[in-house]
Amino acid sequence: MSADKTDKKDNKKKVTDIEQGHVIIEVAKKLLRTTWGMRIGLGVLGVLLFFIGYIIGNWSTSELKAEVANKKGEINDLLAVNKRLTDEKSKLGSKVTDLQIRLSDSNSKMRFLKQRVKIRKPLYDALEQWKAKNKTETEEKLYAALINLKSEAHGAMGLSRWFYDTTIRRITEAIQHIRGGCPVEPGSKMTPEERETACQKAILLTIAHATEILPAPKE
Repeated sequence: MSADKTDKKDNKKKVTDIEQGHVIIEVAKKLLRTTWGMRIGLGVLGVLLFFIGYIIGNWSTSELKAEVANKKGEINDLLAVNKRLTDEKSKLGSKVTDLQIRLSDSNSKMRFLKQRVKIRKPLYDALEQWKAKNKTETEEKLYAALINLKSEAHGAMGLSRWFYDTTIRRITEAIQHIRGGCPVEPGSKMTPEERETACQKAILLTIAHATEILPAPKE
Protein backbone atom coordinates (compact mmCIF):
# COMPACT_ATOMS: atom_id res chain seq x y z
CA MET A 1 0.00 0.00 0.00
CA SER A 2 2.83 2.39 0.85
CA ALA A 3 4.46 1.77 -2.51
CA ASP A 4 1.22 2.54 -4.34
CA LYS A 5 0.78 5.76 -2.41
CA THR A 6 4.33 6.75 -3.27
CA ASP A 7 3.81 6.06 -6.99
CA LYS A 8 0.60 8.04 -6.97
CA LYS A 9 2.36 10.96 -5.31
CA ASP A 10 5.18 10.85 -7.90
CA ASN A 11 2.75 10.66 -10.79
CA LYS A 12 0.73 13.51 -9.34
CA LYS A 13 3.92 15.57 -8.95
CA LYS A 14 4.93 14.90 -12.55
CA VAL A 15 1.50 15.91 -13.80
CA THR A 16 1.71 19.05 -11.71
CA ASP A 17 5.18 19.90 -13.09
CA ILE A 18 3.97 19.38 -16.65
CA GLU A 19 0.95 21.55 -16.06
CA GLN A 20 3.15 24.25 -14.52
CA GLY A 21 5.45 24.02 -17.51
CA HIS A 22 2.54 24.48 -19.87
CA VAL A 23 1.34 27.41 -17.86
CA ILE A 24 4.77 29.07 -18.00
CA ILE A 25 4.98 28.49 -21.74
CA GLU A 26 1.55 29.94 -22.26
CA VAL A 27 2.42 32.94 -20.13
CA ALA A 28 5.69 33.40 -22.07
CA LYS A 29 3.79 33.20 -25.38
CA LYS A 30 1.26 35.78 -24.26
CA LEU A 31 4.08 37.96 -22.95
CA LEU A 32 6.03 37.74 -26.21
CA ARG A 33 2.91 38.82 -28.13
CA THR A 34 3.03 42.16 -26.33
CA THR A 35 5.40 44.99 -27.36
CA TRP A 36 7.40 44.91 -24.15
CA GLY A 37 7.53 41.15 -24.23
CA MET A 38 8.95 41.18 -27.71
CA ARG A 39 11.52 43.77 -26.63
CA ILE A 40 12.52 41.72 -23.61
CA GLY A 41 12.68 38.57 -25.77
CA LEU A 42 14.86 40.28 -28.35
CA GLY A 43 17.08 41.63 -25.59
CA VAL A 44 17.47 38.18 -24.04
CA LEU A 45 18.10 36.69 -27.49
CA GLY A 46 20.71 39.40 -28.20
CA VAL A 47 22.47 38.68 -24.92
CA LEU A 48 22.46 34.96 -25.68
CA LEU A 49 23.81 35.55 -29.19
CA PHE A 50 26.49 37.87 -27.77
CA PHE A 51 27.68 35.27 -25.29
CA ILE A 52 27.55 32.53 -27.94
CA GLY A 53 29.56 34.72 -30.33
CA TYR A 54 32.01 35.65 -27.56
CA ILE A 55 32.57 32.00 -26.65
CA ILE A 56 32.97 30.95 -30.30
CA GLY A 57 35.23 33.95 -30.97
CA ASN A 58 37.46 33.15 -28.00
CA TRP A 59 37.67 29.54 -29.06
CA SER A 60 38.58 30.53 -32.64
CA THR A 61 41.08 33.11 -31.39
CA SER A 62 42.74 30.58 -29.11
CA GLU A 63 42.95 28.11 -31.98
CA LEU A 64 44.44 30.79 -34.26
CA LYS A 65 46.94 31.81 -31.58
CA ALA A 66 48.00 28.19 -31.21
CA GLU A 67 48.42 27.86 -34.98
CA VAL A 68 50.37 31.15 -35.12
CA ALA A 69 52.61 29.96 -32.28
CA ASN A 70 53.23 26.68 -34.14
CA LYS A 71 54.01 28.52 -37.36
CA LYS A 72 56.39 30.85 -35.51
CA GLY A 73 58.14 27.82 -34.07
CA GLU A 74 58.44 26.27 -37.54
CA ILE A 75 59.71 29.57 -38.99
CA ASN A 76 62.30 29.90 -36.21
CA ASP A 77 63.44 26.32 -36.84
CA LEU A 78 63.71 27.03 -40.57
CA LEU A 79 65.65 30.24 -39.90
CA ALA A 80 68.04 28.32 -37.63
CA VAL A 81 68.54 25.67 -40.33
CA ASN A 82 69.05 28.38 -42.96
CA LYS A 83 71.64 30.13 -40.77
CA ARG A 84 73.47 26.86 -40.19
CA LEU A 85 73.48 26.10 -43.92
CA THR A 86 74.63 29.66 -44.68
CA ASP A 87 77.50 29.32 -42.18
CA GLU A 88 78.48 25.96 -43.64
CA LYS A 89 78.35 27.43 -47.15
CA SER A 90 80.56 30.32 -46.04
CA LYS A 91 83.06 27.91 -44.45
CA LEU A 92 83.07 25.74 -47.57
CA GLY A 93 83.57 28.86 -49.70
CA SER A 94 86.60 29.83 -47.59
CA LYS A 95 88.00 26.31 -47.87
CA VAL A 96 87.48 26.31 -51.65
CA THR A 97 89.20 29.69 -51.93
CA ASP A 98 92.10 28.45 -49.81
CA LEU A 99 92.40 25.29 -51.90
CA GLN A 100 92.29 27.34 -55.10
CA ILE A 101 95.10 29.55 -53.81
CA ARG A 102 97.15 26.54 -52.79
CA LEU A 103 96.49 24.89 -56.15
CA SER A 104 97.53 28.05 -57.95
CA ASP A 105 100.72 28.24 -55.87
CA SER A 106 101.44 24.56 -56.56
CA ASN A 107 100.90 25.06 -60.29
CA SER A 108 103.17 28.12 -60.27
CA LYS A 109 105.86 26.22 -58.42
CA MET A 110 105.51 23.26 -60.79
CA ARG A 111 105.87 25.53 -63.80
CA PHE A 112 108.90 27.17 -62.18
CA LEU A 113 110.54 23.82 -61.48
CA LYS A 114 109.89 22.65 -65.04
CA GLN A 115 111.44 25.86 -66.32
CA ARG A 116 114.39 25.41 -63.96
CA VAL A 117 114.96 21.90 -65.33
CA LYS A 118 115.12 23.44 -68.82
CA ILE A 119 118.05 25.53 -67.56
CA ARG A 120 119.90 23.16 -65.29
CA LYS A 121 119.84 20.13 -67.59
CA PRO A 122 121.44 21.93 -70.57
CA LEU A 123 124.05 23.40 -68.21
CA TYR A 124 124.93 19.99 -66.80
CA ASP A 125 125.00 18.55 -70.32
CA ALA A 126 127.26 21.42 -71.44
CA LEU A 127 129.59 20.70 -68.53
CA GLU A 128 129.87 17.05 -69.55
CA GLN A 129 130.34 17.95 -73.22
CA TRP A 130 133.07 20.44 -72.34
CA LYS A 131 134.87 17.83 -70.22
CA ALA A 132 134.74 15.57 -73.29
CA LYS A 133 136.17 18.50 -75.37
CA ASN A 134 133.10 18.75 -77.62
CA LYS A 135 133.00 22.48 -78.32
CA THR A 136 130.04 22.54 -80.72
CA GLU A 137 127.78 20.48 -78.46
CA THR A 138 128.85 22.54 -75.45
CA GLU A 139 127.97 25.77 -77.23
CA GLU A 140 124.54 24.44 -78.28
CA LYS A 141 123.70 23.37 -74.73
CA LEU A 142 124.79 26.72 -73.34
CA TYR A 143 122.58 28.53 -75.87
CA ALA A 144 119.59 26.41 -74.84
CA ALA A 145 120.21 27.15 -71.16
CA LEU A 146 120.69 30.87 -71.93
CA ILE A 147 117.37 31.18 -73.80
CA ASN A 148 115.40 29.51 -70.97
CA LEU A 149 117.29 31.51 -68.35
CA LYS A 150 116.37 34.83 -69.99
CA SER A 151 112.73 33.70 -70.14
CA GLU A 152 112.73 32.86 -66.45
CA ALA A 153 114.53 36.09 -65.52
CA HIS A 154 111.75 38.20 -67.05
CA GLY A 155 110.14 40.28 -64.31
CA ALA A 156 112.67 39.30 -61.60
CA MET A 157 113.65 42.03 -59.14
CA GLY A 158 116.16 42.71 -56.40
CA LEU A 159 118.66 40.04 -55.44
CA SER A 160 117.08 37.46 -57.75
CA ARG A 161 117.57 39.83 -60.67
CA TRP A 162 121.27 40.23 -59.79
CA PHE A 163 121.72 36.44 -59.71
CA TYR A 164 120.00 36.08 -63.08
CA ASP A 165 122.06 38.87 -64.69
CA THR A 166 125.30 37.43 -63.28
CA THR A 167 124.50 33.94 -64.57
CA ILE A 168 123.47 35.25 -68.01
CA ARG A 169 126.67 37.29 -68.29
CA ARG A 170 128.88 34.34 -67.34
CA ILE A 171 127.19 31.95 -69.77
CA THR A 172 127.47 34.55 -72.54
CA GLU A 173 131.19 34.98 -71.78
CA ALA A 174 131.69 31.22 -71.80
CA ILE A 175 130.13 31.03 -75.30
CA GLN A 176 132.35 33.83 -76.51
CA HIS A 177 135.45 32.12 -75.08
CA ILE A 178 134.51 28.83 -76.72
CA ARG A 179 134.27 30.60 -80.08
CA GLY A 180 137.27 32.90 -79.94
CA GLY A 181 139.35 31.77 -77.01
CA CYS A 182 140.00 33.51 -73.72
CA PRO A 183 141.46 37.03 -73.73
CA VAL A 184 145.23 37.27 -73.16
CA GLU A 185 146.23 39.30 -70.14
CA PRO A 186 148.81 42.02 -70.84
CA GLY A 187 152.35 40.90 -69.92
CA SER A 188 151.37 37.26 -69.71
CA LYS A 189 154.33 34.90 -70.15
CA MET A 190 152.21 31.81 -70.66
CA THR A 191 152.78 29.68 -73.73
CA PRO A 192 149.91 29.15 -76.19
CA GLU A 193 149.41 25.65 -74.81
CA GLU A 194 149.26 26.96 -71.25
CA ARG A 195 146.82 29.71 -72.28
CA GLU A 196 144.61 27.11 -73.98
CA THR A 197 144.66 24.90 -70.89
CA ALA A 198 143.87 27.87 -68.64
CA CYS A 199 141.05 28.95 -70.96
CA GLN A 200 139.50 25.50 -70.95
CA LYS A 201 139.68 25.43 -67.18
CA ALA A 202 138.12 28.90 -66.93
CA ILE A 203 135.23 27.88 -69.20
CA LEU A 204 134.75 24.73 -67.12
CA LEU A 205 134.59 26.75 -63.91
CA THR A 206 132.21 29.27 -65.50
CA ILE A 207 129.75 26.54 -66.48
CA ALA A 208 130.07 24.86 -63.08
CA HIS A 209 129.46 28.16 -61.26
CA ALA A 210 126.45 28.87 -63.48
CA THR A 211 124.78 25.69 -62.26
CA GLU A 212 125.38 26.73 -58.65
CA ILE A 213 124.45 30.42 -58.75
CA LEU A 214 120.90 29.94 -60.05
CA PRO A 215 118.32 31.25 -57.52
CA ALA A 216 116.68 28.56 -55.43
CA PRO A 217 113.15 27.51 -56.45
CA LYS A 218 110.37 29.53 -54.80
CA GLU A 219 108.88 27.97 -51.65
